[in-house]
Amino acid sequence: MLVLFSDTDTDMTPEIAKEYGYRLISMPYSVDGRNIYPYVDFEKFDCHEFYEMLRAGTIPNTSALNEEEYINYFKPVFEAGDDILYVHFSRQMSGTFAAMDRAVARLKAEYPERSFYAIDTRGISILSLNVALEIGDMYKAGKSVEEMLKWAETEVDKFAVYYFADDLRFLPLLRPLRQSFGSRRNYGNTSRHQADHLYGRERQDGEHRQGEGQSQGRRPPR
Repeated sequence: MLVLFSDTDTDMTPEIAKEYGYRLISMPYSVDGRNIYPYVDFEKFDCHEFYEMLRAGTIPNTSALNEEEYINYFKPVFEAGDDILYVHFSRQMSGTFAAMDRAVARLKAEYPERSFYAIDTRGISILSLNVALEIGDMYKAGKSVEEMLKWAETEVDKFAVYYFADDLRFLPLLRPLRQSFGSRRNYGNTSRHQADHLYGRERQDGEHRQGEGQSQGRRPPR
C-alpha cells in the first residue's frame, strides 16, 4: 500500500488531507521565540489574526524539523509494511530536507524492502497545494506511484501563482524566496510588470500563465 504525505507549508489543512488521503506533517514556525506547530498547537488557522500580526510588525520565522521528527512520522508507515509518497514544498527553501534525507536513509537501512518517493512542488503555499491536490486526485483514481511521478516530471513546472498587494512593505522579504525558487513561477507583493522590472528580465509571450496544464481551472479547496 502507498501512503501519501504532505506538509503544512503547502497550505494543506487536516480537512483537505483527510479528503485526499494525505497524512499531514506539521512544519513549525516561531513567533517571539515560541515554536508553533500548525494543527498540533491549534485546530484552526486564524488567517485574520495571523495577518493582523504581520501588519503590526511581528514577522514569524520558520523552523526546521529535525531527523528524529521525520523518523516519528515515517517509521510507523514502514513498520506497517507500506510505502511513502511525500508531496512537499520546495527543497531549496529549507534545510529541513537534509534532516529528512538522513531520516529516510536510516529507515531504509532498517526496512530495505520499503520504498520512499518524493515530489518536490518547487514552490510553497497555494502553488504547492494545487500540485498536491492533483496528486491526490490521481491517488483517489487508483493511479500507480509511477504514473504520479511521471506526471510530476512534466507538469510541476507548469504551475504558477500570482499574488498582489497594495502595500509593498514586505517586498524585501520576497527576494530570498525568488532566489530559492530559481524559477519564473512565483511573484508576490507586486504587479506582473513590476516583477519583470525588478528581476531584470523581459516577459515573453505565453509565459507566466497561472495553472497551466492540468492545474488550469482548478477551484480553490472548499
